[in-house]
Amino acid sequence: MNVSLENAQNIPSAVWIIGILILAAVVVYAISRGHNVKIGPVEFEARKDQKEKQTASGERAEPEPKKASREKTEPVQEKVSEKQIDPLADPLLEGTGHLFGTTRPLDYELAYQYLKKAADAGQRDGLFYLGFMYQKGLHVRTDYQEAMRLYRRAADQGSALAANNIGFMYENGLGVEQDYRAALDWYLKAADQGEVNGYSNAGRMYKNGKGTPQNPELALQYYRKAVDMGSENAMNNLAVMYEDGIGVEQDYVQAVHWYRKAAELGNKSAPVALERLKRSNPELFR
Repeated sequence: MNVSLENAQNIPSAVWIIGILILAAVVVYAISRGHNVKIGPVEFEARKDQKEKQTASGERAEPEPKKASREKTEPVQEKVSEKQIDPLADPLLEGTGHLFGTTRPLDYELAYQYLKKAADAGQRDGLFYLGFMYQKGLHVRTDYQEAMRLYRRAADQGSALAANNIGFMYENGLGVEQDYRAALDWYLKAADQGEVNGYSNAGRMYKNGKGTPQNPELALQYYRKAVDMGSENAMNNLAVMYEDGIGVEQDYVQAVHWYRKAAELGNKSAPVALERLKRSNPELFR
């Protein structure tokens, strides 16, 4: 039957109402079935509100990731950094802040960019910390040879930290052939420049006879210098010397004293040693 526009005007209002109710029921049914029914700007407003909440809670509001066009997983390629650094900021200050999460949010990518800028400018500490990132594989793939190259450049400028880490690389054969004598020489060089870990590591080498004949007396001297500078590792090692009577008369009281000091500063070995001594010598803990 041909229903003209004129005939539509004669349809009772009740029929129109029923039609509207049927249409509303269809919309409600579609929503309940999970269909995406867009009604004006509601969907946009909901997303905007969600992003504002994420930002307020400290999370970065990022664009939604694009869905993969196919299920097969492709090899992950190393990404080129897209984060922007402040060209006017101090690259060393910003880099170390992001590297350790102290004065800046922890962000290895930004740390790398800033420290590379500092290293490219020949800054001693920039070279050292960039070398540290290569040694530890932070944001970059672990590359001991590159770490050693950067450490040497920093050490040439007088970095005691770099000298100590070069010693560590030689001691453990990282990026170079293992060489205890060279390790000791670098630890001593770091110690001569006042680096606390240089003192502690040199003491350990003398105690264990690595790269040199065993020399407990020299070991004690270097440990005590490191202890005076607050080294918890040296405190633990000094306690071992007292517990075992190496270079000094055996003294459990002194051993407990230094183990406790080391433990208070966060040394991981000291609490274990204290528990051992508590079982074997409970009178020391009364």
